Amino acid sequence: MHLKTGRYLFIVLLTLLVVAAGFFLLQRPLPEPYVSEAEPLFNRDSAFARVEELVTGYPQRDIYHPDGKAAALWLQEQLESLGLPVYTQQFSQYVKDEVVEGQENVYAVSRGSRFPDEIIVVSAHYDIPPFVYQGAGDNASSVGATLELARIFAAEEHNRTIVFLMSDSEEYGAMWGVVNFMEQFEDLDKVKAVLVLDSVPTTKIKAVAVRPVGLQQGYSPPWLRNLAAAAVSRETECSDPSPLFEWIERSVSINPTEAGIILRAGIPAVNLGGVPADPVKHQETYHTRFDTIDKLDIGDLEIFGRSAERALRALDEMPEIPRESMYYLKLGNRYLPHWAVALLQLLLFAPLACATFAGWRRANLDRIATGGAFWRELLRWLTFFGAGAAAFGVLKILPRIGWMVRYEIYPATQKDPVLYQPQYLPVLIVLGTAVAAGIILWLLFRRPAAPRPGDWTARKAALLTGLLVLAIAAWAFRAGFAAVTFLLLPAYLWPLIAPGGQVRRAVNLLLILAGSGMFFVFIVIFAMKYEIGVMWWYLLMAASYGMFSVQAILAVIAGFSLILVGLAVAWRSADPGARLEPGLHYEIKG
Repeated sequence: MHLKTGRYLFIVLLTLLVVAAGFFLLQRPLPEPYVSEAEPLFNRDSAFARVEELVTGYPQRDIYHPDGKAAALWLQEQLESLGLPVYTQQFSQYVKDEVVEGQENVYAVSRGSRFPDEIIVVSAHYDIPPFVYQGAGDNASSVGATLELARIFAAEEHNRTIVFLMSDSEEYGAMWGVVNFMEQFEDLDKVKAVLVLDSVPTTKIKAVAVRPVGLQQGYSPPWLRNLAAAAVSRETECSDPSPLFEWIERSVSINPTEAGIILRAGIPAVNLGGVPADPVKHQETYHTRFDTIDKLDIGDLEIFGRSAERALRALDEMPEIPRESMYYLKLGNRYLPHWAVALLQLLLFAPLACATFAGWRRANLDRIATGGAFWRELLRWLTFFGAGAAAFGVLKILPRIGWMVRYEIYPATQKDPVLYQPQYLPVLIVLGTAVAAGIILWLLFRRPAAPRPGDWTARKAALLTGLLVLAIAAWAFRAGFAAVTFLLLPAYLWPLIAPGGQVRRAVNLLLILAGSGMFFVFIVIFAMKYEIGVMWWYLLMAASYGMFSVQAILAVIAGFSLILVGLAVAWRSADPGARLEPGLHYEIKG
């Protein structure tokens, strides 16, 4: 069996057409969101007064300053004055190598009358970084809105139990406050939805964003996402991710808000945040000492608060909380259900499966020779993968033994000086570990034998097999969005490598390297979107603390190990012993 280039490209084109057709034919209309017809009672003067009292009375609510503890006590008093039972949760955390004690979540419970065992949580963090003063926009504005919602609902009968949570340590942890809330809250299994309120910018807002992405896994289910969007749309423009941006978000799954942690736990959640009309001007005040009350617009606070109230009323009034999968793709007012998304994602790798099968058939070697080529390539991949995995293991240990700055889950918050001051000792240790582990494995595997004349086609088939296995494994672990985003390009390009002369070798090397292009594009986009300082230092910390899951890191290591194997295969494509006329090739001479 033999798969010519033209036939392979036809399979690719046919696959893309089938998938495109599937995107249209398998769509389902989105259910109509539940909308509360009650007119919001949000009092902007009351909310603004609470914001002003918080930021002027406790302008340095960070983990080191006494204002943080005093603010927690003030929040207790505010909630108790509404006649609600108030609870606190104490916890500690690692911040820049030291254990910081005395963090405190504060929450009040307003019990429902019809469904008291169904809980809705409204969350807003009250802490700020130590280099910020007042933090009026981020996030006293949301605390004021949450206190106003607590005042409204404490004074009236409602269906479901509502928890009004003011969390600590969102900035440093990060999200450590909500992590501890979930660990200590005894009725977590009764929580049906979480509404996270995350800042009104101290510049004019043009919209309120519905942010549905989780951290490494989870996404706001369609019913909750649409409910929040419908609530916002009654007050102002709603910013909801487009299908392309949603695909990108789901591929990376990074959310610098509390909603990300909650979604990762499998609890439906959505984040509401103001969208600045002038992003450049917003960055001049965000996470700085200029985020002050004089810049907060009371009209913006009212829009944000009324949007949140509409969403909360809808959550409380709806007859039944739906149970929908978080794995879907929204397409305007329609969506692809989870089974359709998974099917189409898997189908996209059909050309790679065909090329892999054809490659093994085209090897035209006896079983021993073919098996030997595959085993040699596997040992090479294991050498690279083992070196990377060993380095990752050491990276996880370094903060715990005091050889690297330590935080919880996330690195230091955006614009923190630590992000701009990389530590080079842990970098050298990690690199040294990778080199040492690679040498040991190379010796352990008895120096994987050099390629033998005539086995190049089998080596290529082994490379494609590894890529196919990685793609299917990612898909099986519900990372199909990431599999398509990061692996589809190599899946379509790598089958085109073929033996030939020096020009063919150069083309092959470019095809292998081009396959990794999406990974680097996403790193650049991530660095441009967030104020993360020195990019490689931030990613190193994120991998160490657990912001990226172990599975995701190992998948990245596996992918880069395949790239190294692919480069070796591409380099050998010009050897005189390489088999000519493989299954897939261009007629290029060099």
